[in-house]
Amino acid sequence: MAARRTTPSWWPFEGISAKRRPRRRFPGRNAARCRLRSAAPPPRPNRRHNRAMGAPIRPHILRLRPYVQGKPSVISPGSDIVKLASNENPLGPSPRAVEAMARAAERAHQYPDGGGTLLREELSQRFDLPAGQILLGNGSDELLRMIGAVVLESPEDEVVCATPTFLVYEHTAHVVPATLKQAPLTDDFRHDLPAMAALIGPQTKIVFLANPHNPTGTVVTRGEFDRFLERIPATVWVVLDEAYFEFLRDNADSPTSLDYVRQGRPVVGLRTFSKAYGLAGARCGYGFFPRDLADAIERARQPFNVNALAQAGCLAALRDHEFLDRTLANNRSGMRRIEECVRRLGGQVSDSHANFVFADFGRPTADLVSALEAKSIYVRGGAGLGCPNAMRITVGTPEEVERFCAAIEDCAVLGGAR
Repeated sequence: MAARRTTPSWWPFEGISAKRRPRRRFPGRNAARCRLRSAAPPPRPNRRHNRAMGAPIRPHILRLRPYVQGKPSVISPGSDIVKLASNENPLGPSPRAVEAMARAAERAHQYPDGGGTLLREELSQRFDLPAGQILLGNGSDELLRMIGAVVLESPEDEVVCATPTFLVYEHTAHVVPATLKQAPLTDDFRHDLPAMAALIGPQTKIVFLANPHNPTGTVVTRGEFDRFLERIPATVWVVLDEAYFEFLRDNADSPTSLDYVRQGRPVVGLRTFSKAYGLAGARCGYGFFPRDLADAIERARQPFNVNALAQAGCLAALRDHEFLDRTLANNRSGMRRIEECVRRLGGQVSDSHANFVFADFGRPTADLVSALEAKSIYVRGGAGLGCPNAMRITVGTPEEVERFCAAIEDCAVLGGAR
């Protein structure tokens, strides 16, 4: 008796299982593919450890899922590994930023400027907003957490965001702890703003909205965002996480947080030097805030939260327009090449406006991600992002992009995907 075939004829990846796995379903075709983060059972608290050392740790903290970095975290010089997992700038930092940080290192025995005066003044002039409404953080992650720290008070307070989305939003809510409400993305991997608005109630304090979105790179339009603001109470802070804002240069129809902050709306805009500016290791983000929220965070934040090397490097990077132009040009060409490769292998790509491609293959991709790792190509597997059928691929240098395309095509059955 012939063995029953378990791999569909259309599946292009040789030696990689396409077996369907049980999955929870939610409204919408793609919502079914991107499961809610809360679906996984939380780890059991180590109560014996709590009793053994000091005062008990709050139980809800031990139920948090730790952030899993796109691996490997450190690559040895001369390694042939291609890291396309963490949305870093493949061109590295601006040479001017490197020089500025080297000069600042000579004064590393001194405390940094606790107010980040020079960098904030530069940002103030660049964006035509008073320096008092611009805050710096140890990455924009710190600013996200500080917003939660000064706004959220109790488990009854609510935070609304999409799913899947950036894990720090979930952590910001759960550390308090507050109640987290999430709306699945639409079938084309975009924010479902009407569904998010429907989740907002009297106890809602914060809405987190990444634009461009992480992990899909999709954007909301200005009209969609304006209608969303009209539907929700003015007592809700809407945080526009614009970590990938620089890659939106050619999209005039997307909302800009600055416009709403200048108008005095309850909107916050967060940006970072980690992506387009290539300074992820320096850890510096910044945000545009209404005055009262900025004042509250200034009272609560650590006094020296952004180090001197980061401040010097970010100031130099902000002034290096040529480097930013090269970064954006490399990103455009690399994204087109990766999207073309994914489509040829039967994958679906989102309409990404960031520095990565979100590819959905319609089947779990864990084995495919492992096969790429065996070829020293590291991408972000979809399971950790809440989308087990997908992967997120950072745009690398032209050479890295070609290595990725060659590696993933090597996994394809000849004639079945071309």
